[in-house]
Amino acid sequence: MRLCSHFVFSAVKNINIFLLLVFCSAVLLPTYLQAETEAERKARLEAQLYQIEMQMIESQRSLESKQQERQSLERDLDILDTQINRAELGIQARSLAISELTEQIEDKEVVIEILTERLEKQRSSIADLIRKTHEVDQFSLVEIMLSNQNFSEFFTDFENFRTLNNSLRESLDALREIKADTEDQKYSLEEKQLSEAELKKQQEREKAIIEAREREKERILTVTKGEEASYKELLASQQKTVAQLRAQLFDLLGGGGAIPFPEAVQLAQNAGAVTGTD
Repeated sequence: MRLCSHFVFSAVKNINIFLLLVFCSAVLLPTYLQAETEAERKARLEAQLYQIEMQMIESQRSLESKQQERQSLERDLDILDTQINRAELGIQARSLAISELTEQIEDKEVVIEILTERLEKQRSSIADLIRKTHEVDQFSLVEIMLSNQNFSEFFTDFENFRTLNNSLRESLDALREIKADTEDQKYSLEEKQLSEAELKKQQEREKAIIEAREREKERILTVTKGEEASYKELLASQQKTVAQLRAQLFDLLGGGGAIPFPEAVQLAQNAGAVTGTD
């Protein structure tokens, strides 16, 4: 009887112990599991934060690279604008020079026409004098004696014819020389005009090449500005994500209240490493 009672008592005691263990497990196990879940969440958030911060560093580098590229392209475009303006001024100068040469050539053509008319008149006058001189040479002594002119008048007229003839010939030679010189000047002006026209064409070709380069630079600049804007948006989005992750970590560490000093220092250092501040 005593043995049976002892057995019953032992069984009840073991059951109570078992129930106590079950009760403790029911009460303490969720708390343990909850603490482990928060730790895992903290680790996950910190890993995400680190990953985003590394991405932010790369985005910042890419953004700075694009900014430098944009600035370089803008400087190149300024240089190209200067070259285009210089080419335009050169083309304008060539155009003015060609216009002036054209006017000078036209002036020379007018002079040549006047000289040609004078030469024709001089030739006609000389031809008349030659014909009259020839007629005088055909007079015989009898004809002279039978004419109303005396010898003195006849020879005076004859000498006047010869003097006038010589004068006309000298004038004709001078006109020919002036005309030849004017034609040479006109030819020289025409050569200069051709040279200026060729230089103008060359400058126009150079200007077209520079303008094509400028258009290509502007196209690249537009693309670069777009990429720069994209990196700015990406960086802003990453900064927002980092801020959200830090807020969640703050909640885990202190719930917006007192944060352990070592944790606060670590978060501040992480933020400084990304933003470039100490």
